[in-house]
Amino acid sequence: MLSFYTLLHNILPSKKEVRPINSSAGCFFTDGKLYLAGYQPKKKNPYISGIGGHVEVGEDEFEAALRELIEELLEIHPVPKDLLKELLAKCVPKRRVCNNSYTIFEFSFNNLELILKHIETHKIQSPLYNTFPTTISDLVFQRLIRPALIDPEITHLVVLPFVDHPLHNELLSPCLRSDVHILRSSTPLE
Repeated sequence: MLSFYTLLHNILPSKKEVRPINSSAGCFFTDGKLYLAGYQPKKKNPYISGIGGHVEVGEDEFEAALRELIEELLEIHPVPKDLLKELLAKCVPKRRVCNNSYTIFEFSFNNLELILKHIETHKIQSPLYNTFPTTISDLVFQRLIRPALIDPEITHLVVLPFVDHPLHNELLSPCLRSDVHILRSSTPLE
């Protein structure tokens, strides 16, 4: 026979089950003037979006954001558990902002370069780079687009001005436009 507490534990949702069913999380890298985003050609309507994705079973939002970062920037699948665990311990976002069911973890460009240098120490090769990228410049300009060999979720990385874009909806995803607006409204530009 189950104890009363075991019964309650089995029927009440755990903390990880309380989050919205379709919750997502991502990393947002900015210096206050520019930010990093990616072009996703596989979407029904291809557009530039943020870097992130769905929270998988057993993950919290921060784990999902870091895993998606490695998957989308570097096409490393699966993300090694030890690497993810180390990044979770080392990475401290400037802030966490929730936009409906999407959680944004904001970092600086310097943080991104530190993350890349840490990933490089694991000697993991990315199929999108001949030499592992350790700078923003390498990440954006040395990226290989080889659809015959690999079909990444994000093909091109872009650095955009950190402004509420007057650009057409067809270019930027509605979610990215909303994220930028929310982050801008509470982040002073330097």
